[in-house]
Amino acid sequence: MNAPTIPALAAPGPALDVQRVTASCGVEAWLVEEHSLPLLALDFAFDGGANRDPADAAGSVNLVSGLLDEGADGIVLLSHVGRPDERLHRLGESELAVVFYGPSGYISPSWYGLPQAVPTWNFATVHAYGVPEILSTEENLAVLERLVNHFEDPLPHPFRMRGTLENAAYAERIVHGT
Repeated sequence: MNAPTIPALAAPGPALDVQRVTASCGVEAWLVEEHSLPLLALDFAFDGGANRDPADAAGSVNLVSGLLDEGADGIVLLSHVGRPDERLHRLGESELAVVFYGPSGYISPSWYGLPQAVPTWNFATVHAYGVPEILSTEENLAVLERLVNHFEDPLPHPFRMRGTLENAAYAERIVHGT
């Protein structure tokens, strides 16, 4: 099977040559060289994340906040979703993807010093894959409290889940649904 040809994005011109490259470990990549633009673009696809979604839950995506647990062995992300979402998405049963976004910014074609150029956007992301651990009710509440404290700490009057007896009792009552 020959590698496909990808048409150039510029006005009418020749198609780009796509070279199939296979590393000694079996990883296959397509290489497209275009020397008129001094930038590097990488696009990876792995047999993981959304590719492994159960057939009846394909494309499940949830935006959550989290903290890296710097005191843990290895890389541990602490996050929270409600128990109903945990059951709906069958968390803990299969691998999921977590995307970390880094810096990003516009790249002007005026920086290239070339007669013909187009703008682009530089960015840094990390896609991490793993099976989430489902926490006990007590651990779930402790992580939720830790997340709330982290995001409330910079505020002038930070909310505390156990700031009053009433709030503490409320958190204990609803933890099975959060």
